[in-house]
Amino acid sequence: MSNHCIDVKCPVCGEEYDARLHYYRCPVCGFDREKLSLHRRRQLPPLQPNLEQLNSKTMNFGQAIEAAKSGKLVARQGWNGKGMFIFMRPACELDTETVVNKVQSLPDSFKKWVADHHGDAPTEKIKFGRYLCMKAADGSVVNGWLASQTDMLSEDWTIVE
Repeated sequence: MSNHCIDVKCPVCGEEYDARLHYYRCPVCGFDREKLSLHRRRQLPPLQPNLEQLNSKTMNFGQAIEAAKSGKLVARQGWNGKGMFIFMRPACELDTETVVNKVQSLPDSFKKWVADHHGDAPTEKIKFGRYLCMKAADGSVVNGWLASQTDMLSEDWTIVE
């Protein structure tokens, strides 16, 4: 038996996943590849992905995190604030000059430390890790959003379009 995973790409949402782990069902939107296979053998009516259904499908927290990692915006139906959602800021590497002179979201004390402790070579990069952000109801963005216990145990997560 092979230990290789069976990576497939969902034709509805574009998520790549190991079909064996998810029983041929997309972990993000729930698209069922087995139904697609039956359709191709003409045993089911024509398959037409319903994007409204995808948007109304609820997920658990793990599925919401995977969706955010794949670039989707996610939110809970149970949140009171209008227009709130979570997204992942990807990791990046920036050179010293960019960090010191162009990044506005860092304090001057850190910029000074970078200038004093990092070289100026373009190949010497400072790594910034990925993290979750929340677009709050007032329009601001909260960097480093942390989920509450209620958020983690909820089953009402959705993809925001």
